Amino acid sequence: MTMGDENTDSAAPTICSKCGTQNKVGARFCRSCGASLAGLPESTPTHVPQVDSQPQQLSAHGSAYPTRTETQPPDATSANSPPAGGFNPIVLVLLAFLVVIGTVVGYVIWQRRVPANPQQAAPAQISAKPSFDCTKARTPTEKLICSDGDLALLERSMVSAYNQAMGKRSMEQRKTLRREHVQWFKEYARTCDAAGSENERKECVTRYLTNRTSELTALSH
Repeated sequence: MTMGDENTDSAAPTICSKCGTQNKVGARFCRSCGASLAGLPESTPTHVPQVDSQPQQLSAHGSAYPTRTETQPPDATSANSPPAGGFNPIVLVLLAFLVVIGTVVGYVIWQRRVPANPQQAAPAQISAKPSFDCTKARTPTEKLICSDGDLALLERSMVSAYNQAMGKRSMEQRKTLRREHVQWFKEYARTCDAAGSENERKECVTRYLTNRTSELTALSH
């Protein structure tokens, strides 16, 4: 290689001013567009367009279009989440269900505690009958016992204890017990008939009948 060859190889190629194509040193016409290269300096022009290293994608018709960014689908949890400041519909349904159940249970309990017939709220054992005939009741004490089921039960219990005590005694003992019982009955009737009010009379009858029943029951053992 001669000195002239080194100068030729080191010389800058000729750049076409129209299309920017690099041509061989000494070429007179551009090999790309055919423009004349006469009079152009053999140096790289400053206006050479920069080529994008990443070519644009082409559509089916050959036109360039920008690359689309893939959009992510909405989060499934955000779609099911309640709106801001609102309530979850499932929670509202559960609350309504609990309210209905509580109402039904409360109504059932109330129905069991309240009698269906107001007459059922009357004193218990009101249908109980004493040992004597109430159609022949004359004294205030007898009338009170006939109108009160609790007192009627006490009177029947006392009479039953008296009969049991009489059944376990001899003939002479029966006479003695009968005299004692008549004396007790007179005091009981006189005291309770003289009571000032129905409540006092009821307390008197309850006390006399309860005590006498205990005494007669003790005699039976």
